[in-house]
Amino acid sequence: MIKMSKLKYQMSKFKKGVAFLLTMLLVAIVSTIALAVGRLMVSELRMTTSLEESTAAYFAAEAGIEDGLLRLKSDRDIEVPTAPATLERKNITDPSRNVNPLASDKYYELKIFRTAARIGDPANLDSSPQLFKDDVFEISSRQNATTLNLDYKVYNAQVDTSRRLNYGVEIIRIDIGGGITRWFCPDRTAVANGVEAQGSCTPDISDEYTYHVWGIPFDATIVKVRIKPWGYGDNFHIRYAVTPLPAGSQIEQNFTTVQSTGYFGKTKRTLQAKVDRGTGQIISLFDFTVFQGGQ
Repeated sequence: MIKMSKLKYQMSKFKKGVAFLLTMLLVAIVSTIALAVGRLMVSELRMTTSLEESTAAYFAAEAGIEDGLLRLKSDRDIEVPTAPATLERKNITDPSRNVNPLASDKYYELKIFRTAARIGDPANLDSSPQLFKDDVFEISSRQNATTLNLDYKVYNAQVDTSRRLNYGVEIIRIDIGGGITRWFCPDRTAVANGVEAQGSCTPDISDEYTYHVWGIPFDATIVKVRIKPWGYGDNFHIRYAVTPLPAGSQIEQNFTTVQSTGYFGKTKRTLQAKVDRGTGQIISLFDFTVFQGGQ
């Protein structure tokens, strides 16, 4: 009898121990599932919040683009802000807080500019602007620039060394009095046509289809400088870079950039439109999203 009672006691104790372990295991499983579901819900909530903030910031940026295009329509030469140290900001939620907006406000910052420190990249002509035969690039304004440096490379030229020098650019300079001076690079063409050779036209030592033209006059007596590719056949084109001198000078581009950055919460969206200065048509529209951080 004593042995049977002792065995029953041990069996009961064993069952309680197993039940306790099963209970703890079940609690651990439920807790893990609850934690995973909770984290998923928090993540979805953050994603939803970020999406809502991004959408609101986008609409704020879009309002800025529409504002800039409307201004540009009435004044093709407008630049915003009017002074480098100022900032053009419009608070959509509360215009009285243009200067110091709250995090909960929807607002945009607007920039409109048509000048640049350079056009294209002399160190990376493969990604610089391109011109096809009979296209013309024109520079008609400067800020402190006195000369221009031009780098260009010929693409899709016919593989014929005898025709290598039959590709280049024509540079046309128009002065205040209406006088026109034109010359060519390579210089061989300029000499052959009996025209004035200005600046320094030098082939690149590593690429016979790349040329550097230094010292194109662009002082206050010059109204416009035009660059036009010329060459054999119709399938070639050039890529070019123009750098004004002295350092810090600005030159006018043939398009105006309207850039609007919309803000809401922890997100900002930037829209950038390029508008052809001649036709007023939108050339391109880019969209950028930036999350500013935070939890």
